[in-house]
Amino acid sequence: MHGTWTWSKLMDAGGWADNNYLIPQRTLDGLDRTQNATISMVWDLPVGRNRWLLSNSNRLFDGVLGGWEFASMAILQSGAPYSMPGGWDYVHSARITPHWTPNGNLQWYAPCYWNTNAETGAITESAEAQAFGCSQPDFIQIPSYGANPYSGRNLNDIRQPWNILDDSNLSKNFNVWERVKMQFRLETFNTFNHPLFSGGAYNGINQYAGQIGATTGGGQSNKPRYTQLAVKLMW
Repeated sequence: MHGTWTWSKLMDAGGWADNNYLIPQRTLDGLDRTQNATISMVWDLPVGRNRWLLSNSNRLFDGVLGGWEFASMAILQSGAPYSMPGGWDYVHSARITPHWTPNGNLQWYAPCYWNTNAETGAITESAEAQAFGCSQPDFIQIPSYGANPYSGRNLNDIRQPWNILDDSNLSKNFNVWERVKMQFRLETFNTFNHPLFSGGAYNGINQYAGQIGATTGGGQSNKPRYTQLAVKLMW
């Protein structure tokens, strides 16, 4: 068994978040993963002749059940940082407990958007915020004359879901003839059937704000769990 763990932060800096007000840009890179762990293992199953289980089995029984090897590789990663929507000032945490909506999407953050009147500067709750039941603004619209803050604010606040992936296989080698061997493999990919979402949550201001799913043009970006049988001839 072998494992690794990395704790890191990948930052981007340079340029301007607002050219008029000369506000520098400093933000998390889209590839940032705070936690990254891998676990790999190879296990000779203790079944068959001269092994812990069924050590006195006959040759036929040992040929069927003995000598199998299990291998697995798992990757666990923090989710990618969510990019703040342009033209909005993020003033309060929009994090919520992720849950499934009636339309089949994953609600990832609260759509608490407040619109700004360009004439008076007054802010009003958007229809999406009212429908969600927001009690305070998380995003306030920046008027055309307003300064765009650097997007480093609340850098670790909203992230995409954790990545949990595992590929496994069960294999056994058979001697066919002198140097010729045949390997039988049962392989599973995405063993835990964990979905990944590319692109993060939808940040448009409509009924899908803060959601991930097929109706927003996104959804699961990796394949569901699938299994295959393979035979390999080696000489």
